[in-house]
Amino acid sequence: MLIHINSWPGAGKKTIGALLASRLEARFVHNHHLLELVAACCDRSDPQWQPLYDRVREAAYECLAHRPAGEPLVMTNAIAEDEVGWWAQICMLARRRGDVLVPVVLTLDADENRKRLMDPRRAGSKLKSVQILDTLRAEDALLVPLDIATTLVLDVSRLSPEAAADHIEAHLQCIPKN
Repeated sequence: MLIHINSWPGAGKKTIGALLASRLEARFVHNHHLLELVAACCDRSDPQWQPLYDRVREAAYECLAHRPAGEPLVMTNAIAEDEVGWWAQICMLARRRGDVLVPVVLTLDADENRKRLMDPRRAGSKLKSVQILDTLRAEDALLVPLDIATTLVLDVSRLSPEAAADHIEAHLQCIPKN
């Protein structure tokens, strides 16, 4: 099973994903695992940034495609509805692994999103600019793959990470394994 958690920066993808991966004894690949490697090599303003990120992501997905059958995988990302190429790569990874793909889209109201984004515990290369978040939310929409029967859309505005992980686990219990 490949569980893919998609949401805005600051929604709690990493926290919820780590809890879920621990509970499921799954491999956890948070989008910042890849982003931080690229950031160590070059800045986002560098013309090499996007090509390097594309190569790192391709290499990671190639490796993940060859993990043992049946090994659960939890992944996170922030994919907008117009980033269909990135989503196609996730779908292809699930097919190559022979996994049931479970898209989980975390929604939350803008005020709660801003509050979480500004939490001082957000570390590393994570976005911390409310202005950039507001621009993203105004100009883009999250990808919600409603064409996939296993998709879960979960409003986490008033949920703790543990409660969100509980909801996702309950959803997973209703999905036949391959």
